[in-house]
Amino acid sequence: GLSAAWSSNQTLVVTLGSDATVKKGATITLNATAGIKDIGAESAASTASALIDGTFFSKVPNIVSVTAAEDGAEEVGAGAGDTVTIVFDEQTNRPAIAAASIATALVLNEGSWGTEANGLSATWSNSQTLVVTLGSDATVKKGATITLDVSAGIKDIGEESAASTVNAVIDGTFFSQVPSIVSVTAAEGGAIEVGAGAGDTLTIEFDVPTNQPVIAAANIATFLGLNAGSWGTGANGLSAVWSNSQTLVVTLGSDATVKKGATITLDTLAGIKDIGEESAASTVSAVIDGTFFSQVPSIVSVMAAEAGASEAGAGAGDTVTIVFDVPTNQPVIAAGDVATALGLSEGSWGTGLSAAWSDSQTLVVTLGSGATVKKGATITLNASAGIKDIGAESTASTADAVIDGSFGVGAIPAITSVTAAEDGAEEVGAGAGDTVTIAFNVPTNQPAIAAANIATALGLSAGSWGTEANGLSAAWSSNQTLVVTLGSDATVKKGATITLNA
Repeated sequence: GLSAAWSSNQTLVVTLGSDATVKKGATITLNATAGIKDIGAESAASTASALIDGTFFSKVPNIVSVTAAEDGAEEVGAGAGDTVTIVFDEQTNRPAIAAASIATALVLNEGSWGTEANGLSATWSNSQTLVVTLGSDATVKKGATITLDVSAGIKDIGEESAASTVNAVIDGTFFSQVPSIVSVTAAEGGAIEVGAGAGDTLTIEFDVPTNQPVIAAANIATFLGLNAGSWGTGANGLSAVWSNSQTLVVTLGSDATVKKGATITLDTLAGIKDIGEESAASTVSAVIDGTFFSQVPSIVSVMAAEAGASEAGAGAGDTVTIVFDVPTNQPVIAAGDVATALGLSEGSWGTGLSAAWSDSQTLVVTLGSGATVKKGATITLNASAGIKDIGAESTASTADAVIDGSFGVGAIPAITSVTAAEDGAEEVGAGAGDTVTIAFNVPTNQPAIAAANIATALGLSAGSWGTEANGLSAAWSSNQTLVVTLGSDATVKKGATITLNA
């Protein structure tokens, strides 16, 4: 469409073609071959020069769109090779923008373009499209605002307009993924104690870089929900900080009760999104692994106490208090399970008993009626009781210990009667199978008295009990009655005195 025509003998009009790139300010120089002479054609051909003035029409370029795109290796958020494409509404003058000048020429309200050393560049794909290729260290995000600086020098194609200083918001995507939890690891980070304690940590690892939102101590319980236990409180040292974009470290308070095996569930309010903040907030769950430090509980002491009606020995309402060396998980021990869970070497707990924890280290068994447990008996924990450390990380304790303390001391047993009886073949005087029944005024502990020890244990003022070889024995018929069965060689007589040996 290019043409040239004289509108008068002093005016030449050049009509441009659609592919013209001439600009205001360019210099036109006449070539002698044009043959432009005076009207009489007597002069030499003109070779004059002049600057183009006027205007071809001018407009400051405006941004139509800014589009982020995942163009490098696929990763969440901005990364090496990803692009931001800026499209203008008019053709521009396509000024060169050096990598070192991009941050100044194309100003971001948050994040960065990265650096030339890591791959940053800016090139025009045509007169209306500027493509910024990001560096590997870029942190720019979708939603950030780009503002053109005068120094960029982006004008209309004729360079007649002022330099554009418009701004626009980045759209598109650098690739988005809702963060998922890879692992949750408990660790003993404070003074060593069994279970969670002040300074212990819980490290949450994510599969992709996150936006690292601030999580105040007061919000941890809401943002990082637990299905069991608690984080403790800010007043007692609770905090949460990001060690990097994929790692959140929760430092526990001294009043924390969270345990290994509990489940953490992220709340939408936590706002944990991918690093580009394009994803939805994560609401994933994960189970706590690792350890807060574990130790199988041992028994420190077992103390009997007279706590019911006062009586000699164990009775209803009396207690046995078991103290452990470390805090426990305080499992419920039903009355029907006490005999199995807390095995006795001798005696029984009775019926109508109960077992309750007064604190995490103290289990109190309250005896039922008919209890025969004694001081000196051994208690052995059964694994079925499930008594573990407070973090429930240890194996169940199978410790044992001897009962100390006292169920109440009664009166020293006194003999109320000693009765001889003809119980064997009838003969005059003591003989094989005859018995001597000793009755006491109070229930006794019914100690076993071997035949060989009867003469010493039950001293006679005259005569003898006979010997085991000839049938001598001693047995308790009740806790208040001892029956001595005589041997055939017994010479004990009615009227002799029996003296108990301690």
